[in-house]
Amino acid sequence: MFLSSLHTQNSSGLEYFSDTSSVRAFIEADLRNLPEFSGRDLIVYAAGSSIIIEGTVGSDLDYMRTMDVACDLAGSDRVICRVEVATSAIRI
Repeated sequence: MFLSSLHTQNSSGLEYFSDTSSVRAFIEADLRNLPEFSGRDLIVYAAGSSIIIEGTVGSDLDYMRTMDVACDLAGSDRVICRVEVATSAIRI
């Protein structure tokens, strides 16, 4: 089971982990355990109350998976995503 499915919630569903260092570790663990995930070199760090994710993924799907995990654990208002999607240099 991924940690993103275990985040704390109150009755409104808007309560997330408040300790950014814990959130960072949970996000890293979830991303590392995603099957067939191309973003193995992503860097996740905390800056104040924000979580910043940097690096490159191989597909739009992996970008969305990165955002889903981060937003599930930290809340979308606390995630700064500096992830690029790698594109093939060969175009036909």
